[in-house]
Amino acid sequence: MSAIGDALRAHATGALVLRTGRGSEERHVVFRDGDIVTVDSSVEGETLLHVLVERGDVSSTLAAERSARLPRSGRHAAAALIAQGFVPQDALWTMLRAHAEWLLVRAFRDGVASSALVEELPERLASEPSVFGGATGVEVFVEVTKRALDAEAARERLGDEDARFVEGASGSLVHEAALDPTELELLREVAGRSPRRILEQSPEVAPLLAAMMALDILRLDRKASATVQRSTPPPAATGDLDDAAVRAKVATRLTLVRRGDYFALLGLRSDATGHELRQAYVALRRDFEPARLLTATTWELEGDVRLILDVVEEAYSVLADERRRARYRRAIEATPP
Repeated sequence: MSAIGDALRAHATGALVLRTGRGSEERHVVFRDGDIVTVDSSVEGETLLHVLVERGDVSSTLAAERSARLPRSGRHAAAALIAQGFVPQDALWTMLRAHAEWLLVRAFRDGVASSALVEELPERLASEPSVFGGATGVEVFVEVTKRALDAEAARERLGDEDARFVEGASGSLVHEAALDPTELELLREVAGRSPRRILEQSPEVAPLLAAMMALDILRLDRKASATVQRSTPPPAATGDLDDAAVRAKVATRLTLVRRGDYFALLGLRSDATGHELRQAYVALRRDFEPARLLTATTWELEGDVRLILDVVEEAYSVLADERRRARYRRAIEATPP
């Protein structure tokens, strides 16, 4: 978890090699500009076919017969399984994402003997597509952590339960985590409190706190007192905008939603870089978070705001994928014959 968290904070591009300490077995987590692209494994019993066995889609007998004859992972493995009729064509991306998440869960639970980030990808991974769509690397990391760790395992990772939470050096990454309003509110409330005190009331939040610490969104400070001020105070409910300004802001963005131009919605040129795209996406996710933007007197706009966020997610998922973006640009720039 720490190694992957470090790569996410560094907006890494390359492959993080996680060695298990068992001979030549290792897992590769592929990153592009801080997003997780895919995950590969040479560990025995961790092929794409084995995921299907665990899900009950394929028998263990068949897996034993075929595993050595099929690619281990990636789109070629999926294509072989589709060609053999083991899975339908429309399950391609769901299957590849499920395999990558499954490998991350196993890595989080097992730990590693050593890790290293290499810039040059192994040939088999260089052309693999992103299997996580528009999800940010931080979002994937948080979701996998919550699946991989139960409350007790996560609690052990928090360390000193009597230290106090303070904001970490990467606090801004919280806006890439796609947390729900309840989770965001929790993070606003933890500063100055100890893990022991928090988990006595809500033990189920331990995996989320463990993820936040691995990303250095939160850290523990033994010197911090119980009376320390919140390092990240809850923002003003309207972000310093009055109700009229909030309504105008929502109406303006809704107009762009209805226009249907993904570039205009994100405030980007059609040749915007990947970095510019990420910045625009994260800023809009933050600015239109209902708990941050709306007040009691503007809460009736929640449906409109959530629609805006849904379309922003869709726009990002299209534009963040080079091939889908290219197809989108060709379509909107095409002229009639």
